[in-house]
Amino acid sequence: AWARQQLGNTGRAEELLTAIEERLLAQKEAGLAENPQILFVLAQNHLLKGDIETALDTLETAIDSGFRRYFWLLYDQRWESLGDDARFKASMARLKGYIDEQRAEVERIDADDDFIARLDAKLAAGGP
Repeated sequence: AWARQQLGNTGRAEELLTAIEERLLAQKEAGLAENPQILFVLAQNHLLKGDIETALDTLETAIDSGFRRYFWLLYDQRWESLGDDARFKASMARLKGYIDEQRAEVERIDADDDFIARLDAKLAAGGP
């Protein structure tokens, strides 16, 4: 749908966006409303339809539900138009915070468990 919009074929883009929305809402009604990826795609669909407030509401719900694809949003041109929007910036900051927390946890685990040293010891002992 986005590609159709970029090519100026707004009629076909609208058809696709409507079909996508119907499918996503059916999944939501089927109990998949908490799936963060589905919520993200629904937010993106609202964005492409021009419903910015609903897109941001749904993005926030996706984040609350566990969406953590910070870099999807950071480098996705479809969201670029919201780069200066305060709510979007806040959502991005939340996602970045989660990424930073995950990185800190991995670094803590790595510091507590020297995997390379354990591997070297296993290999030196001839173990699997």
